[in-house]
Amino acid sequence: YFATGDRPQLVNALKYFTAFPVIYFSAVKYHTTRASWVGFYRPLWIACAVLNSSFSFYWDIARDWEFQLFSFGRGTSKTILRNDLVYSSKKGYKWAIVINFVLRVTWTAKLSAQLRHMYGLSLILSLLEVFRRFQWMFIRIEVALLKDLRKAYSNTLPH
Repeated sequence: YFATGDRPQLVNALKYFTAFPVIYFSAVKYHTTRASWVGFYRPLWIACAVLNSSFSFYWDIARDWEFQLFSFGRGTSKTILRNDLVYSSKKGYKWAIVINFVLRVTWTAKLSAQLRHMYGLSLILSLLEVFRRFQWMFIRIEVALLKDLRKAYSNTLPH
């Protein structure tokens, strides 16, 4: 933000900031009584986890991938995706949205105290997170490439 003055960078930083309470309350579980955890901290952990997962999912879909899922039906949007997709199969993109949501939630669940000693499940969830990040990167690079192509094309038009 300081380098570009681009306000969405502040919102993106806020997205990352929403993960801190989830991590904090995950650690609190090991340093408080069961009654205190169940009665006070767990509801806060759940609320923070829902906020972080929702905000991160929204950002992935609407900002990073530039899909129109959250603006579908408003204005001229006739698709939940983008109009300029590289691949013709829209099912792959739609599956990517669903998988991103599911894996965002499972990654948060991985921080749950109940999974602390489930090493096999923790490994699987960690590997699924690697897959989610790879998928995110693949579509994000597509968006960046399309922006670069649009920019290059607009520079070749006569002024």
